[in-house]
Amino acid sequence: MSGSLGELTVRFTGDASQLAATISEVQGQLSGLQKKSGGATAATEGFIKNTKRGSDILSQYKAQMTAAGKAVDEHKTALAKAKNAVETNNSALTAAKQKYEATKKSVFDNCAALKQEEKQLSVLSQAKKNEISALEKSNASINKNSLAYKDNEKAINWTKNELSSIEKQQLKVQNALNSQGQALRSSIVDYNNAGAAVRNANKGYEQAETALKSAQNTYREYQDGLAAVEKQQRALNLQTTGKSLKDFGEGVDTVTKPLQVASAALAAGGVACAKFAIDFEDNFANVKKTVEGTPEQLAEIKQGIIDLTTVG
Repeated sequence: MSGSLGELTVRFTGDASQLAATISEVQGQLSGLQKKSGGATAATEGFIKNTKRGSDILSQYKAQMTAAGKAVDEHKTALAKAKNAVETNNSALTAAKQKYEATKKSVFDNCAALKQEEKQLSVLSQAKKNEISALEKSNASINKNSLAYKDNEKAINWTKNELSSIEKQQLKVQNALNSQGQALRSSIVDYNNAGAAVRNANKGYEQAETALKSAQNTYREYQDGLAAVEKQQRALNLQTTGKSLKDFGEGVDTVTKPLQVASAALAAGGVACAKFAIDFEDNFANVKKTVEGTPEQLAEIKQGIIDLTTVG
């Protein structure tokens, strides 16, 4: 019948003693069904508990996987930054190398010119010194009041001024040579620093790459673990559900086949009782035809049948 979990139709024939025996037998079967349904309910509760425990484990694994996935993303970002640092430092190294090469060429060229100028100034300086020395020697043998002496003195002073200018120029050349050397040393330092920065950037990239691989391995391990837990949970669900259905189904079959529908509902944690419909109009009319008894006796039998419709 629509909306019912089970239906039991009982027909009675024979005398009153047979009817009482039939009622007793059915009561015994219904009592056994109650016990089986209680076992199914316990199995269902166990199934729910196992399901919840498995769900908790799955939630933990999923949380760990989420954290591991976040770590992977963070390490990917770090790796990208490290790669960018490598590229930036490589560019800086290339620029430093180009600057060093250009500075070296410029220094060598400038130093060659300065060395040539320094050589020329040295020659001029020595010539002026020689000239002064000669004039001073000449004046040593001349009367100081003579015109020649006075002319030599003027020539000596003029030559000394020229020598002073030459010496000043020599100092400038020397300073220029020192500056060129400093520029070359500075470009060498920059070039070496750029090389060290590249090496450090490469090391950072290797470390970031290693960290990423480790994070990815951890994530894969959590993936495998989650798959294993899900597989175990599915197997446990199937095993628990199958056992409860089997145990309860065997009890139901001892009473009546239609009640297997109720057993499935019970095993799933559903309704734990069944309503049985008995057609009193037809069946009890047959009882009256075949059983001799007073109206009071028949009423008592009818009430006994009604009592059978409640389980529990």
